[in-house]
This record gives sequence, C-alpha cells and structure tokens, in this order.
Amino acid sequence: MKKLSEGRNVVEQSLDIERREMMRINEKRLQSYMESAERWLGVWAAVHAETKGLSLLDAHKIIIEKASSVLPFNPNADKFVFSFVQPVFWKG
Repeated sequence: MKKLSEGRNVVEQSLDIERREMMRINEKRLQSYMESAERWLGVWAAVHAETKGLSLLDAHKIIIEKASSVLPFNPNADKFVFSFVQPVFWKG
C-alpha cells in the first residue's frame, strides 16, 4: 500500500516482482511434490503387495511406516503468506 502514492508504474513493477517471486516459490514447491511422488512410486508395488488383503487399519499402519521413510514430513517448514507487494514467511 505504501507504493500507491508512487504511481501506477511503481505499483505494477512491484506487483510483477512479487508475482515472479511467488511463481518461483510455487515451482520449488511443485518440484518437491514431483520428487516425493517419484520416490513413493518406487516403493508402491512392494507396499501394495505387503498390504494386499489386510484390514484397512493394519494396511494403514504399514503404509504410514513406509511413507515416513520415503516421503518428506516437515510440519515446521516455512509457510508462504501473501502480502501486498511483499512476500512474508512465518513459522507456524
């Protein structure tokens, strides 16, 4: 909002910079998902064979165990928060 008094071009440039930063952040996030999916695909056949015919509860325990060794889990990762013209990161 501070940039509004500086004119339309300054606001548009600031918004474009923010948009490109958000695009790069999103690309990095998507790359992480793709890498995780590839790792999970690599073990899925074995997980499927091990859980086939088990009750949902028993299969779930095995799937969670296998996933925790292959898929990332970081509940304390930085989260992106949109703010007008300025990206902000917070831990939460």
